[in-house]
Amino acid sequence: MSLKSALQIFLCIAASVFPGLAQASGPIEIGPACATSGCMPGDAPGLPITIGEPGSYRLTGNLVQTSPAVDAILIEASDVWLDMGGFHISGSCAGDPPCAPQGVGAGIRSAFPTVNVTVRNGSLRNISGHGIDLPGDHHRVEGVVVNRTGGSGLSLGSGYVHTSQFLRNAAYGVIFQHDSIVADCQVSLNGLQGIASIGAGAILVRNVARGNLRGIYSIGGEAVVADNQLVDNLEQGLLLLGNGVVGGNVARGNGAAGIEASTPDSVLVRNVSAQNGGHGISGLEGTVAIDNLASENEGDGIHTASESLATRNQTFDNGVRGVFVNVGSIARENTSRSNGDDGLFANDSSNVSENAASENTGHGISVNGRSRIFGNTSRDNTRTGLRMQSNTGFSENLSSGNGEGETSGGTAMGTNMCGTNVVCP
Repeated sequence: MSLKSALQIFLCIAASVFPGLAQASGPIEIGPACATSGCMPGDAPGLPITIGEPGSYRLTGNLVQTSPAVDAILIEASDVWLDMGGFHISGSCAGDPPCAPQGVGAGIRSAFPTVNVTVRNGSLRNISGHGIDLPGDHHRVEGVVVNRTGGSGLSLGSGYVHTSQFLRNAAYGVIFQHDSIVADCQVSLNGLQGIASIGAGAILVRNVARGNLRGIYSIGGEAVVADNQLVDNLEQGLLLLGNGVVGGNVARGNGAAGIEASTPDSVLVRNVSAQNGGHGISGLEGTVAIDNLASENEGDGIHTASESLATRNQTFDNGVRGVFVNVGSIARENTSRSNGDDGLFANDSSNVSENAASENTGHGISVNGRSRIFGNTSRDNTRTGLRMQSNTGFSENLSSGNGEGETSGGTAMGTNMCGTNVVCP
């Protein structure tokens, strides 16, 4: 027998024993047909289907998780590409979150410390553990739907997550450890955070987070959170616990603050925050808040701690103040109208300039001691137009039509107008 003939016979026998090898030039096929006998060398019969070598694999049919303690697919190699082929992996965890029975078995799991695993183009539902569990780094997940699991929809070390949906999972929609991108995803009705970043380096863009405990939760710092929709979450739409840049997000109808940066030195730019149960937008020391719109929130529209900058923000119809800045801050060119208390409040040693406050239920602009008030306009507020402590200097302001007087306290450092063509005393 020639070497060529012997090789052909060997390949035929191998293909019959391990059907996934039949297409050696393309992805190795795995699925329910081969799972009973083992889909490839090293894969024992039954679940999990174990992928032990780098390469490209394709799911050829639907899989059913046989036990809450058993993974459906286990990846024990790095550099694996798994195309689910539009098929689904399902389990027996049923009911509203949290589903039952819960367990440790995942739909797809990679063994730590595998890297560079891609999962795409399929769905997982009613899995007892995590839908997809990829510890290690540099993974990629795209085009998947993970619905109603007993754990998180997706748990990974780091990687890129794109155009996927994570819905009604008992824990997180997506949780990752560091240096990851999550873009164009929907995370809704999960028991904990929609998206949770535990370490530094998160980039979260164009996602929709609705009806979770919190929409987005980022701890590690150096985060970029941009152009997300954060709607109807039970607590904050966004809670940032490490410094970062937050821009272009819409937070509406959340149970606590719309956007809360509970860490110093965050930058909050061009966000819209409306109808939330707490402050519209809030930040700690050194916050920079620019060009934001905050309306109809139960707390303040914009609320920042000391040494912050609030500029060119618009605040309307909030339950308490339009803008609040604490000690040593700058408030400039903000517009505050029809808020439930002061239009703008600044604590000691602040610089308040070129703001407009009108029709607020409290004072138009209220400033504590050792501050400077310059070039502001305060009209038609229920209380005083400019309320100041005696050691606050003010100049070039216009105050008109306010219910309890145009100015109170303060030391005039220049000309101020109280009403039309009337110089303040």
